[in-house]
Amino acid sequence: VSLFSGAGILDWPFFNDERFNIQYAIDYDAGACETYRENLGDHIVHGDIHKAFTPNGYALDAAVQEEPDVIIGGPSCKPFSNANRHTRLEDHPDSDLLMQYMRIVEKLNPKVFAIENVPEVLTACEGSYFQAVQDKAKSFGYELASGIVQDCKVGGYTTRKRAVILGSR
Repeated sequence: VSLFSGAGILDWPFFNDERFNIQYAIDYDAGACETYRENLGDHIVHGDIHKAFTPNGYALDAAVQEEPDVIIGGPSCKPFSNANRHTRLEDHPDSDLLMQYMRIVEKLNPKVFAIENVPEVLTACEGSYFQAVQDKAKSFGYELASGIVQDCKVGGYTTRKRAVILGSR
């Protein structure tokens, strides 16, 4: 399952690995969903993450028949990014998306989940956002690991740094 899928750049390696079958993806950006469909398939929903996996959710939510092995996703970095100088943290409308991700982790109960974001997601508000993720993960029975990687040192093409949060049960 892929959350905050965008055009599918995080999904691409999973899509190309025969050991994985992406059952479901969701993103709010219609153009990104069209690109995703063109390159990865029709299993993406154009919609609001707040409605995903809820009683009145999307039809493709039902496509996830059993607990997925893995959930991947990169919730919006806008609340945490230093590039965003106008509305940050709790003032930003996307500030709840990390907890929406964790809501879906709780509901689907994957073996593993992975969150990708800007490094500041680990330290924003004296670490309170990351602490909330840690607390939720622990309450669901997950062990957590986190770190910062540089894109070009893990097969990417840029020098930018990314935070990675991994949960495993």
